[in-house]
Amino acid sequence: MTLNKNMSLHSFPLIWCLICILTARAQVLHDSSYFPLAVGNQWIYRTLDSVYTDTEMVADTQRVNGRLYYGFTHGSSSTPYLWFREDGDKIYIAESVVIPQDSTDIQEYLMYNFSAQPWESWHVSMTYFPLVCDYGGDIAMERIVDSIVTPAGIFRNCPVFSHRSSCRDAGICGEFFAAGIGRIQINRVTYFGGVYLLLTNSTLITEMADNSNSLVINDYHLFQNYPNPFNPTTTIVFQIPHKIYVTLEIYNVVGQKVKMLVNSELKAGQHSVLWNASDQTSGIYFCIIRANNFSKSIKLVLLH
Repeated sequence: MTLNKNMSLHSFPLIWCLICILTARAQVLHDSSYFPLAVGNQWIYRTLDSVYTDTEMVADTQRVNGRLYYGFTHGSSSTPYLWFREDGDKIYIAESVVIPQDSTDIQEYLMYNFSAQPWESWHVSMTYFPLVCDYGGDIAMERIVDSIVTPAGIFRNCPVFSHRSSCRDAGICGEFFAAGIGRIQINRVTYFGGVYLLLTNSTLITEMADNSNSLVINDYHLFQNYPNPFNPTTTIVFQIPHKIYVTLEIYNVVGQKVKMLVNSELKAGQHSVLWNASDQTSGIYFCIIRANNFSKSIKLVLLH
């Protein structure tokens, strides 16, 4: 690159910033799978020193004024403490942690916009005080990170949302997402300093049957996983003819349970679950489904 006689060295910072902005704009992603919503989805996080762990799970749904909200539980609690709604590339959060059964409408705020431009921001207000620090204040879609390394794997093209909470000494300050997975890293400020929570494992259930009744399910069935053998992830598909409580568990060859994939009530239809076995050794495993009086198992082969 040659210098124009009217161009000074002081112009380079401005030019470089313009290049960064144009590059960032070119990376904007449009995908609603960054925040997969289905009852039974679960994410487990821990710090690198394993001192602190956290678990989130989609445990319930509720429809208000024609809008479907998904209730998230935290830790060992079975009561939803957050309600989210998907609308294309956008995820909205309900203002209150409690949605009365007879609600006709509720206040909501834009929480995540996966089609936002870099540093495009919006404001979220929460009325429940413990959540104000985590989900209140100004939020911005900061940038797209090329890759993030977590115990659950390496993820590419990860949108980052930065938080400017009203609580200066506590709360979420950054969140990283991966397509088809959800949140893979949570940066949190505590009274004792910064905490970085990384995804260690996830169970994602996809409801495969649509609402058009194009697929009629008359019986229970557990299909063979695919791929098989696999390394380190495989998809398990099952179907149920009506709404019922389902468990889907993984056992090793000596009969020890190594993973609970599903432990919730699901609606009728076909469902798929992604099992990430990166924390298991190579070998033969068995997947067992139980629903009402139905029980079936399949054999899975993990090859690292």
